[in-house]
Amino acid sequence: MSRRSELAAVLLATSIIAIVFITLDLLLNPNVSWSIYVSLFLLLWPFSLLPHPVYSTIGAIWIAGLLTAINVIETPVYLWVLYTVPLIWWPLSAWYPHQFKTKPFAWISFLILGGYYVMLNFIYDDRFPWSIFLLFALLWWPFTRQWSNRPIRYSYLMATTTSIFFVVVNLITTPHEIWAVYPIFAVLWWPLAMTYFYRRNKETHP
Repeated sequence: MSRRSELAAVLLATSIIAIVFITLDLLLNPNVSWSIYVSLFLLLWPFSLLPHPVYSTIGAIWIAGLLTAINVIETPVYLWVLYTVPLIWWPLSAWYPHQFKTKPFAWISFLILGGYYVMLNFIYDDRFPWSIFLLFALLWWPFTRQWSNRPIRYSYLMATTTSIFFVVVNLITTPHEIWAVYPIFAVLWWPLAMTYFYRRNKETHP
């Protein structure tokens, strides 16, 4: 299939799906125009035929614009679109794939993203320190890049980090009830198993 034929097929399919959504929207609930948002998101499909770096750039801008419009139109009192700013990492990964896989980039990204969400947490929504969950998830990126080539050390490091995370969550959410010991007990099997198999393999193949 030629490039032009592929584009025509994608545009046709996108148009048909958009028409179906718009029809359902008008028939079922004409007071809520949700189909326009779905139809606009469908336009990302034809863009996918472009080179990936170009597609990721257009896609990130397109999604950010749509989410901003939805936020302003539907819920202008709460700017939840601010939480989607890290969408910029999508085109960054496409334009700089080799740098994206490096340790410095992982640590810099962790610091920037982590700091950004912590700032949002304590300035924009300080009712609960939810940023600790994102920090814990983001921390796996630089830790994996830094120590994944040393599985024993990596397993102990991540098990310790995960255990600390569970303890912190336990103290913040339900300090009167200690439940963190249960997931910690399960997590500890990771480094213990790694150590056992490493030593066993070393004894078997000296």
